[in-house]
Amino acid sequence: MKKQLRTLTMALALLGAGQATAIGITAETDVLILSDQLTGFGTSGILVTGSTVSYGTPGPIFDEEEGGPIFDEGGEPMLDDGDGSVFDEGDGPSPVPLGAQTGIYSNLTGTYNLPGPGIVLSTGNVEDYADGPSTSGSFSTSWNTVATADQALLLDPVSGSGSEFYDVVQLDIEFNVAENVSEISFLSVFGSEEFPEYVGSTFNDGFGLYLNGNNIAGVEPSGGGTPLTVNINHPDFADIPGTELNGVLAPNENPVLRFDTAVTPGSTGNILTIILGDRGDMSFDTTVYLASLGATGSSEFIPVMPNNGEPNADGSFEFDIIIGANGLGIDTPIWIDPIIAVGYVYEVNSGEDFASVTFPSLAAVNDTTGYDLYRWDELLLDYVLVGHYNAEDTHVFAGGVSQFKILGIDTPLELDPSDPNAFMTGLTFTGSGPINMSMTPITYDTNASSAVPVPSAIFLFLAGIPLLLVASRRKTV
Repeated sequence: MKKQLRTLTMALALLGAGQATAIGITAETDVLILSDQLTGFGTSGILVTGSTVSYGTPGPIFDEEEGGPIFDEGGEPMLDDGDGSVFDEGDGPSPVPLGAQTGIYSNLTGTYNLPGPGIVLSTGNVEDYADGPSTSGSFSTSWNTVATADQALLLDPVSGSGSEFYDVVQLDIEFNVAENVSEISFLSVFGSEEFPEYVGSTFNDGFGLYLNGNNIAGVEPSGGGTPLTVNINHPDFADIPGTELNGVLAPNENPVLRFDTAVTPGSTGNILTIILGDRGDMSFDTTVYLASLGATGSSEFIPVMPNNGEPNADGSFEFDIIIGANGLGIDTPIWIDPIIAVGYVYEVNSGEDFASVTFPSLAAVNDTTGYDLYRWDELLLDYVLVGHYNAEDTHVFAGGVSQFKILGIDTPLELDPSDPNAFMTGLTFTGSGPINMSMTPITYDTNASSAVPVPSAIFLFLAGIPLLLVASRRKTV
């Protein structure tokens, strides 16, 4: 299977200036709650049919001061009694129960620019990684578990073999996809207390995302190159404040990672395995946040991208979308996303007409003044104002329409060709089948009094900007 991935430069305009911190975490072991939270409570275009969470096996009791296991009189490592207690410096169990390695999070104002809600997994205690400052360079909770043989087989390709993996947490989700779903996407933020002291060492904590046995978690380094597995030794770790984590993986200074992967339309019994482990010791926690697992286009945060990620010669972006009779684009909007602009012209080139449009939320585009919507009038051969709409509003086009236009994106947002922001739009159509459509971005010409389409030459220039969303094209690994 081809594995596709893309580092997403998110268009999450924050309420207020600077880095917001608002991750709230609750420990949670109920697998149904975890899978519902990750997939948007059944609105993501995939059907979860089962899920399990598992950990390692009872491991040796470690003496944190000596940095190794405690041995019995016969010279054998003393093992945890399996009750899930944490041993602190070999002196006995702490009251923290096994199970705090999984949780759910909210993120109303966008720590790390990560949308919420979602789930969080940690080799430590997830509740230690809510919003707030970093209070320690070596924050740790040791669970005294060792990876099973099967877990080691998953983690070895991610972080390297030759050392044990400890404090492992694994979530397996089984799901079906609809006939019109050929790709799924999701978002992640990965961080660790191992940064920066142990970067380049064998203490290489890692994170794997296996779909039907293939690891789809790989992140292209800043500036391009072969995608690398997600671990502490990735060259793009950075000190980005927001939580207890000392560092997060942030290619091009963006901590939100987007992973896309192909699925067989209509397939059943797909297995997604999410696994995280400490390599070499039980100290210095590593944590991953995950959100928006679903069919590509099922959320404004995992929109369908333009064909090839490039504009046509006339500056328009073209999309080929398969609309299912009972899937995305009929019952619920399918979200699409070209590059940034102050307005867009939407046109169906072939296939069914537009049935409705949903405007982005404030979490995606912080435009509090709203937008002007125009529909194409076939008799007048011109656009006619429909009305003014606010964030998350939906307009239904009576009888459908082949073209419409959105204007009024706030210029103070500076959504200009040098800004790595984006504008997500939810669309439904009047019927099912293949659809080819285009979006032509509009920008404000500061030297004139009107809005004009961006010249094609500017788009060609933009294709080389690493931070630009549309330039973050899919890579095959």
